[in-house]
Amino acid sequence: MTPPALALADAAQRLRRKPGRPPLSDEEKRRRADQRLARRAAELAGVAPRLLDIPSSARYLGVSPWTARALVENGTLRRVLIPMPEGRDMRRVLVDREDLDRLITTWKDTT
Repeated sequence: MTPPALALADAAQRLRRKPGRPPLSDEEKRRRADQRLARRAAELAGVAPRLLDIPSSARYLGVSPWTARALVENGTLRRVLIPMPEGRDMRRVLVDREDLDRLITTWKDTT
């Protein structure tokens, strides 16, 4: 029969180990990563962006990205300029979803 471990001996063993929580198993790391991804996807699922880039704008309108870019260049669609430091603007071409909706409405009215 083995004698019960002494409380002080157990505490001394714990103090000799590396401080902090014990490392997670690979399975637990994967499970937590999957939970984070699922939580992030659920957060983003309810948010529809108001500003769309050229490819997204083209998909929204049902045209090619080249056509969407031409609509911005000829002034049919207005580009949203986001100010950056030092008086510059962001180089990315963004279009407001409401402008896309108005354009679709005008297209419907003319036919």
